[in-house]
Amino acid sequence: MIDMKMEAIQKRVDANQEVAGEYLTYLLSNVKMSSKDVYGSISELLMAGVDTTSNTMLWALYLLSRDPEAQEALYQDVTRVLRGDGIPTAQEVNSMPYLKAVIKETLRMYPVVPMNSRLIAENDIVIGGHFFPKEVNCCKKVKC
Repeated sequence: MIDMKMEAIQKRVDANQEVAGEYLTYLLSNVKMSSKDVYGSISELLMAGVDTTSNTMLWALYLLSRDPEAQEALYQDVTRVLRGDGIPTAQEVNSMPYLKAVIKETLRMYPVVPMNSRLIAENDIVIGGHFFPKEVNCCKKVKC
């Protein structure tokens, strides 16, 4: 399938058609990876991406279901950038700060990798100008 996609990309390049914004195109054009490295990268992305993405989406939807204001803010952020039913490009996703914040907050509260989980602080602490009181599980106090 990777070979088929690479052939399709090459045909579009040969026809002077736009190919920017696709991960495989990026790997082939900007990183100058060998075919073997491309196969490995795509395979790892697919295998690792399924569980991590579905887990993150599950928790994001759960958190959003509990916060109608966050739902509306996210809706406004996305519809401000996207028109119609097209698949967003990486550039368009980068133009959605609230979407990025929702994903980051979801991952903070429910990390995909358990080793990245957060501990409850033993003392009051200020990090980057944000106050975290001791013995408070931030996951219960912070909305996404």
